[in-house]
Order: sequence, then structure tokens, then C-alpha cells
Amino acid sequence: MKNYLKINSIRHTVRIFCALVASLVVNYYLASTKEAWLPLATLIVMLTPTGSALYQGLWRFFLLSSAVIIVSLIFSPIRSLYMRMYDVVLGAVIGIAFNVILFPDKVDIEFRNAFVPILRSYSLYFSSLVSLLLDKNSIDAEKEKVNVEEKLMKLPAWVYEAGFDLTLQKGYRYFFMKVGQIGEILFAMHHLARFTYPDNLLNTIREPLLQCIVRVEQFIAAIITVLELKKLSVKIIDFDLELAEIESQFKEIVSSAMDSVSPSTDLLYLTEFIYNLQELRNALLRLTQTLR
Repeated sequence: MKNYLKINSIRHTVRIFCALVASLVVNYYLASTKEAWLPLATLIVMLTPTGSALYQGLWRFFLLSSAVIIVSLIFSPIRSLYMRMYDVVLGAVIGIAFNVILFPDKVDIEFRNAFVPILRSYSLYFSSLVSLLLDKNSIDAEKEKVNVEEKLMKLPAWVYEAGFDLTLQKGYRYFFMKVGQIGEILFAMHHLARFTYPDNLLNTIREPLLQCIVRVEQFIAAIITVLELKKLSVKIIDFDLELAEIESQFKEIVSSAMDSVSPSTDLLYLTEFIYNLQELRNALLRLTQTLR
């Protein structure tokens, strides 16, 4: 049971159930109208996204109150308005209190659990992109691209909801933004990797690029380890040396090509791919900085 209560959706369901039971009891003994406004208000103020129980609960209370006031003024005597608002206020107090106090959202756990799968998919996606560039293995690249897109659809958009915990808001949103930036870089690399390049160009970067796969996997694995609150057993090894080797071996070809009036399109695209690889490294480094 304790393991299930670590899942925020289950915690939220339990909160709603307990609050509705309490509101039905209070409605039976204390409600003014007996028209179910009290349990309705309890339910509505509890339908909040993760991490925004108080703010979103109050916002829903004001919306419900406005609707009740307008409808009552048009169709009912003023006494009915007072009675209904009494029930709505009482129901909202019950709902917000239960939502904030009973099994509050474990925002940190849900946040970590949401990002671990996308980071793992990034690692596989990068590996498939290198395979696409060097060996024209397009099937794996397209498969991993779809996998990444599916994972991105499940990212916790609730960090951008109004009223999200102010103490966590800045760091969580920055991390969210950086993870999205890595996805954009990988998609750009996928587009460039689709082109066919001469073997002499690819051979200049094949070995260090294959080594980059290992480094990126280790880098992302280390980030996941930190997210899962585990202790790193090994030091994170950056792939700046591999990038330096790629740039060094590629430099001669670029220099000779720049002597011509119009460098080949292949050279320009491959140069851009290497530039995106550098951007990927920078994005991963910034991502690790957010975890300190």
C-alpha cells in the first residue's frame, strides 16, 4: 500500500474520495440547501494539477462562486443565493483542506519519474543517429525518433501551471526547458544525418564519433543516477576530447574546401552536424548544473 501511495495520481484519488465522504457527511448535517452544492464544490476545487493545490483550488472556488451568484440572481430569490454560497464556501474549505493536508503531492518524485524515461530515450536516439550517419541505418533512427516524440508528450507540463510551488518553479522549469532543448538538437542532427556523405569525410570522424556514443550514454546514465537519488559510482567523463579530435581531423578538409569559391553541400551539412554535437555537449553540461 505504501508503494501505491507514492504515485501522485493514486494519492489524488484517495484525497478526493476522503474529501467527498467528509463533504457528504457535512452536507447531511450542516448544509443549508440540501441541493448537493457542498459536495460539488468539494469535488471541483480538488480537480487541480500536481503542485498547485492551493492556488488552483482557490481559483476554481472563485469560478464556481461566480457561476452560482449569476445563476441565483437570475433564477432564484436572494435568500437562495445566501444559502447556496454557504454550502459552496463550506464545500470548498473541505476540498482545499484535504487537497493540501492529506497525502499532498510528491512533486519531486513525479518530476524525476517523468524525466528518467525521456533521458533514456535520448541516449538510444543519439546512438541511432550516429548509426544513421555512418552506416545509413535509417530504421532504428526513425524508431527511436518516434519513441522520443511519445516520451516528450508525457513530460510534466504542470510545472508551467499557474500557482505551481514557487520554491520549485524556477529550477523545475529550467530543467524542463533544457531537456526540451536537447530534444530539438537531436531532431536537427537527425535531419542532417539523413544525407549521404562521401566515405572520406565520414572516415575522418568515425572512431571519435563512435566513442561519443559511449560518452553520451555514460553522461546520461549519470544524470539519471542523480535524479534517482543514487550515489554515483564513477566520475562523469565528458566527451570534449572526442569533440576536439573530431574537429582536429576535420579541420584540414574544411580548410581546403574553404579555398574554393563554393564549398560542397556535403561539407557544410557535416560541419553543421559537428556543431550540433558541440551544442548537445553544452546542453548536457547545463543540465547537470541544474542538479547541483
